[in-house]
Amino acid sequence: MTYFRIYVKYKEYMFNKGILFTLLFSLLLPAAAQPVHDWENHHVLQINREPARAAFVPYGENPEDRTLTLDGTWRFRWTATPDERIVDFYQTDFDDAGWVDFPVPANWEVHGYGTPIYVSAGYPFKIDPPGNGRTQTHLYYLYRA
Repeated sequence: MTYFRIYVKYKEYMFNKGILFTLLFSLLLPAAAQPVHDWENHHVLQINREPARAAFVPYGENPEDRTLTLDGTWRFRWTATPDERIVDFYQTDFDDAGWVDFPVPANWEVHGYGTPIYVSAGYPFKIDPPGNGRTQTHLYYLYRA
């Protein structure tokens, strides 16, 4: 066998090895990537958004005759992270018996859920775009009327 034939066989072997490595890498790369949530994706600017319009409330005979107030007692569930939220809580047949009664309007931090935060300058958490800091424990809640 000549040196040229050995060199050609080596090149074919390395080429096939490179294709195999590229194929395996491209199959395993998506499995290793973490999912990006909508609220962490800076390319998502709107989801299910109503078209812009003037702010007015139509009425029939009297002002406020077609107005619905949202004040009252709502069912409330607070979670520490978005991964703990209940995804289908909006279904009409959902059982919210384990939730607490909560006055609306109110501030849930004052009622014992989460941590009240007040800063006069800056942010109380680390800025880490595009992530929102998955360790924050004060931003996730669910309401039901």
